[in-house]
Amino acid sequence: MVAQLVHLGRPQDALALYEQALRTYQNLGDVRNTSMTQSAIANVLSKMGRPHKALELYKQVLHTVQTLNDMQGIAVTQQAMADVLGELGRPQEALVLYEQALLTLQILDDWHNLAITQHTMANLLEDVGRPQEALALYEQALHIQHGLGDVRKVAIIQGNLSQLLFKQGEHKQALAMAWQAYTSLSQNDLLHDAQELKKVLISMKKRVRGTAQFDALWEQVNEEPQPDWLRNVVAGSSFVLARMSSKELAVAVAKGLVESQYVVPGVFF
Repeated sequence: MVAQLVHLGRPQDALALYEQALRTYQNLGDVRNTSMTQSAIANVLSKMGRPHKALELYKQVLHTVQTLNDMQGIAVTQQAMADVLGELGRPQEALVLYEQALLTLQILDDWHNLAITQHTMANLLEDVGRPQEALALYEQALHIQHGLGDVRKVAIIQGNLSQLLFKQGEHKQALAMAWQAYTSLSQNDLLHDAQELKKVLISMKKRVRGTAQFDALWEQVNEEPQPDWLRNVVAGSSFVLARMSSKELAVAVAKGLVESQYVVPGVFF
């Protein structure tokens, strides 16, 4: 019920219920449920844009689960703290916690959370300019999710991995992977995520120098014709924009020659 309140955009109501439960567990001396409730409150605070307060609570939770020798709780809390530290622009501290969480999850054989942590850590490594390490973690997470049979998570990792490959010049492999992810999501009626992959594919076409080059690339990886929504995209639009000065770009937008949403090429999710 409380989690549903957050999903419905009512985090304050959820927070009030969690705090009520927290007082009850504290009065009962129930240490484990107290820490679990604190963790839930920290999660809500993070979603409400209060990361510093969330981090304070997570530190309390981490101390408790360490005292209880709760290895699962330690790993999950380390991952949550790392997420918040990443949001706060403290990537090095976040990476240390992700690495600690990975070691614990490997010991526990918790493949589900291991893959999630690898994927999140790979995103951060890519952001801080360590693409090769990010690539290795994306591939490890992808291998695990394939084994777990999670179609959605496989496709999301493929979407992020394909964008990294594209930036590294591996256009053929990137396009094939992005199309595979889009197709998988569409066939499984995961339409919201499929729309995000559509944006990735459109972004790729815009970054290729010209239509002929993209068409040739497409033919190498796919026997099917391009869908209308992709075929009608002007190839190379982001390639051209990237070479405009800021003044030239501002003039082009003002004259309606370039749509403002194309100013920053690339789609990430």
